[in-house]
Amino acid sequence: MKHKFISILLAAAMVLSMAACGGSPSQSQPDHSSADGSADTKAPEDKLTYSAVAVLHASTYDLDDSLPMQILQEKYNIDIEFQSLLSSELSEKRNLLLNSGDYPELFIKSGMSSSEMLDYGSQGILIPLEDLIKEHMPNLTAWLDENNAWQWILSSDGHVYGLPCYELAITDWTPYWINMKWIEYLGLKEPSSLDELYEVLKAFKEQDANGNGDPNDEIPLAFNGMPTFLMQYLGQAVDSRTYCTVNDGKLSFVPVTDMYYTYLEFLAKLYAEGLILDTCFTITGEELTAKGTENDIFGSSASAGIFLVVGRDNDDDYKMLTPFGEGQYAIGNGIGTGVFCVTDKCTNPGPVLAMFDTFYSQEGGILATMGVEGETYSVNEQGEWEWILGGKYGETVDEVRGNGTIQGTTAGPYLSPDIWWTKMSPNADPDEVYLNQERVRTAAYGVSVLPNMHYTEEDEDTVAALATDIQMYFEEYTVEVITGKKDLASTWDNYVATVERMGLSDLMDAYQRTYDKSIALQ
Repeated sequence: MKHKFISILLAAAMVLSMAACGGSPSQSQPDHSSADGSADTKAPEDKLTYSAVAVLHASTYDLDDSLPMQILQEKYNIDIEFQSLLSSELSEKRNLLLNSGDYPELFIKSGMSSSEMLDYGSQGILIPLEDLIKEHMPNLTAWLDENNAWQWILSSDGHVYGLPCYELAITDWTPYWINMKWIEYLGLKEPSSLDELYEVLKAFKEQDANGNGDPNDEIPLAFNGMPTFLMQYLGQAVDSRTYCTVNDGKLSFVPVTDMYYTYLEFLAKLYAEGLILDTCFTITGEELTAKGTENDIFGSSASAGIFLVVGRDNDDDYKMLTPFGEGQYAIGNGIGTGVFCVTDKCTNPGPVLAMFDTFYSQEGGILATMGVEGETYSVNEQGEWEWILGGKYGETVDEVRGNGTIQGTTAGPYLSPDIWWTKMSPNADPDEVYLNQERVRTAAYGVSVLPNMHYTEEDEDTVAALATDIQMYFEEYTVEVITGKKDLASTWDNYVATVERMGLSDLMDAYQRTYDKSIALQ
C-alpha cells in the first residue's frame, strides 16, 4: 500500500511547526492565554477534577508540573490529580491497578499496548472513545478524517480505546549509513543497487579509501548484531515486525523467499571477501563505537544516528544510503496508540478530552513538544529554532524538555510538529539536525507495508506461539550462512522445510486473516 502519510502528514505537521514549551525568566507572570492556539473555549464554572496515572515524564518529572499541562488545566478549569510511575515499573503497576479494580479515571502516557487495550476494553474497564472523539475533539477528528487514520487506532472489535500520538514516519529498519567522503575521495558515486554497493565496498577495502597511506585499515561494512538494515534494499518493502511483503493482497514471509536467498548470498560474499567486520556477530555496541570513534576506518555502518557509531566529529561524512527505488523502502506510519485511555470510573470524559484536543491542533502540537516561544525556545530570522537554556525552565536541554514539554521516551497525546524535524537550529544540536534531515529525505521514498493489524485473541496467541521460535531459527541460519559455516546452496531447501515444519503455515494464516480484516476496516 503506497504510504499516504508522507505528503499528507508532513503537510499537517508543517502546520504544527512553530511553538514550544518552557520559558526564560521574566519580571512578571507570562501570559499563556493564547499559547495553545486553540479556539476560545468556555471553561466550566466549577473546577472539574480527574484522577490519572502517568509515567514520570522524561523519567524524572511529574507530568502535572510541565508547562503545557499547567497552561491547559488553568484555561479549562480542570485539575488532574496524577499518580506518577517510573517507566521501569509502569507496565507492572498499571496492570496491577487495572486488575485490582482500584484504578483511576485516566491513563496518560502510560504505554498501553493494542492487546492490553482490547483486553481491558472487552472487560468494560476501558471505554470506547470513537463517538466521544467526534463529539468533543474536532481537531483530532479532522486530522483522522483527512489522513484516513482511523484505521490505525481501531482495535480489532472496531472500537477506539486510546488516543494516538504522531511522530514523523521514518524507516521501519535501522538506518544504513555510507561514507560519502570516501566515495568522493575515490571518485565513485553513491550506489543505487546491491551490485554497485558491492563494488563500492570492495573499493573501500582495496584503494586506501581514508587516504592515510595504510590500505589495510579500512572496514567497509561495520555493524553489530543482525544485518537487517539491508532488508530495506532488496527491491521490495518488508515489514519489520512480521518480515512480510504484500503482493496483490497476498502476504509472503520473506525469510523463505528468493529475495532472502539473494540477501544471504550477498552478505556471505561480503564476509568471505573481508568486506564485513569479522566480529560483527559478537562485538557489542559499545565496542563498535569505541572502534569507530578511534580512527576513520568505517566505510559504512548501521545505527539510529551515525554519530553514535563514529562520533560527532565524523558523522557528517556519512549519509543514509538513498533507497534504490520509490516504494521499496519500508517506513512506519508514525502513529502510536494507547497514549491516553479513559476508564469506566470516568463519568464525565467530555471536558478532559476537549482539553487534550488542543494538542492535536496547530499551535497545540507545538506547545506539547517544544513549549512556548520566547520561554523555552526561540526562532531566528531563518525560521530555525533552538532551546532557551539557563532560564526559568532549566540549564540543559533535558531540563527544559522535562519542565517545558510533555515530549519524552513514552509517547503522549499530540501531533509532532514538522519544525522539530526540519528547522532545528544547528546551535541546538548539529548532529540531531543532520540526522533529522536524513530521516526526512529517505522517508520520502517510503511505503507503509501493512495496515494496523487487528489481531483476534486466537490469532494473537498463534503469533505469540510461533513467531519468536521461527525468527530465532532463521536468524541462527542467517549467521551460519554469512560466516561460511553453512553452504547456502546445499542447505537452503532443508532450511525452508524446517521453517515450514515449525508452523509457518499457521503463522501466515494468522497474518493473512488479520491483514484481510484490517484492510477491510480502512
